[in-house]
Amino acid sequence: MTDKIICEKCGAEMVPIDPTKPVGMECPKCGWGWATTYTEPKYEDETMYKIILEQGNTADLENVKVISKVICCNFIGAKAIIEGSTTVLAEGKAAQVEKYIDMLSQTSLSYRVEPDWPY
Repeated sequence: MTDKIICEKCGAEMVPIDPTKPVGMECPKCGWGWATTYTEPKYEDETMYKIILEQGNTADLENVKVISKVICCNFIGAKAIIEGSTTVLAEGKAAQVEKYIDMLSQTSLSYRVEPDWPY
């Protein structure tokens, strides 16, 4: 859970300057804010990662729900993918695939990331 950041000038809730990167916050009410030049390495990583679902996973309801969200398919398709052969679920740069890795880590599904996931 993310804590709310409150503007020290007017007390309103701050919002991200750029929702895709954690570079700073600004107040939508009074305009006060702050920024940083630090960017997490995962946002600058140009490596293309693949999330690969291994064989031998169980197609229980929770696993089917997660696979359905990751690859944007219906439950029947997700179940078939889980019960099938090794499958590439997603490809992209670190910042793009991180959310899928987070979702998959909450399941009992066996998967790997190529190349090795450094984050």
